[in-house]
Formats: sequence, C-alpha cells, structure tokens
Amino acid sequence: MPVARARLLALSPPAELRPAHTLLNGQCFGWRPHEHRVDEYVGVLGRRVVSIRQTTSGTEFAAMHGRPEGLEEELIDYFQLRTPLSSLYAQWASAGCRRMEAISRSLPGLRILRQEPCECLFSFICSSNNNVPRITLILDRMRERELGLGYRAKFVRNAAVKLVAAAEREGFESGAAYLLSLRSRPRPEVISALLALDGVGPKVDAIPVRSHSGASAAPPAGACLSPFQEPPLA
Repeated sequence: MPVARARLLALSPPAELRPAHTLLNGQCFGWRPHEHRVDEYVGVLGRRVVSIRQTTSGTEFAAMHGRPEGLEEELIDYFQLRTPLSSLYAQWASAGCRRMEAISRSLPGLRILRQEPCECLFSFICSSNNNVPRITLILDRMRERELGLGYRAKFVRNAAVKLVAAAEREGFESGAAYLLSLRSRPRPEVISALLALDGVGPKVDAIPVRSHSGASAAPPAGACLSPFQEPPLA
C-alpha cells in the first residue's frame, strides 16, 4: 500500500492531549517530527504508519500506511484518553502537590502512554545509563538490524529468551502475548515477572506505569508518590 497524505480525523481536545508534550519527552522513542509539516509527528503503531497532528483546537490523526480501521480505538488506548486529566489535576491540587500543579500548568495535555509491552520492555533495557538521543539512536539501529547496543546486547538477548520461556511455560503463543497478560494481573506480580528478565532492575516501576498499568494516564513525576504507588484517580 503506497504512503499517501491521508485524511486527518479529530481525536482529542487540547486540554486532554498535547502530542508535543507527550511523544517526545523520553517515555517512547519511535515518534519523529514530520519533515515538512509543523506540529505533526509520525510513528509506527502495530503495522500502521501513523500521523499525529497537534492543532490549536485539538489533536488529529491519520493512517499514512496500513488499514485505518480500528486506529482511533487503538490511539484512545495508547494515549489512555478514557481517563480525563481534568479530574486528576483537581485531585492533585486539592492534595497540595505543588510540583504536580506546576507540571500541569507548564505541560498541559501531557500523558503517560500505554505502550506495546515488548517495545516498552526492550526500550527500558536499552535506556540503562543512557540519555534520550542515545536511546533513540540505539533503538533505530535495532530496528534497522545494525545493532550497536554495546553491553546492553546480552540483556536484550537474554530477556528475549526468558520471555519466550515464560510464555511457553504459561501457555501463551508468544512473548508479546505473555506481556499483554500482565496488564490484568496484580501490580506486585507484574513487578516480580519483569524483575525476572535480564536488564530489568528495581527501576522497573516505570514499566508497569508506562505499559501495563491502566491506572495512570498522567505522569506521577516522582514528586508526591512513593515507589510503586499508583497515582490517585478521581
């Protein structure tokens, strides 16, 4: 299917989602600013190439390559749009969390993405002792099969082997299916399962929040929450 300029469809109002604040802040590494269009970002979700455009009135999306059916629902899940930010902002403010108040004012529409578990896991492994540009470069090389992972290569390989073994042990058809199953399990069980994988240490709390947990749609920022604590919901 050729890449073409697809019709953009409305997704969410600005108060609930701002792609500029969400897609390029270091929680995911596959989105790129469009080469020719301002405030537009291109990335891959599943088997689709997707365009996300930020406007003054909201966020628009289009499938640039791949079938558009089901894309809106996938993006609603990816951005966790069923959890309204306004009620979270109000609850954080009433709790006296000044840092979260400041973040919500400075970065409105910032959300934690509910990423595909395999992508999130291996991005996390590659992020150890690294910065955002370097993580992005490493993951680009991995996608292009040029690697360049350095000492992290053994972690990626061993984590993949253990992931497949866990899937077979529990009767799942793939490691990806096994990781998806963790979304419906208790948080301590999720953390234990992820800690069993090479390259995943105590900072693993970021993975349940970024991929497996459906409970937080905006960032805890480490300011008012203790480790492994879910952010409060309205």
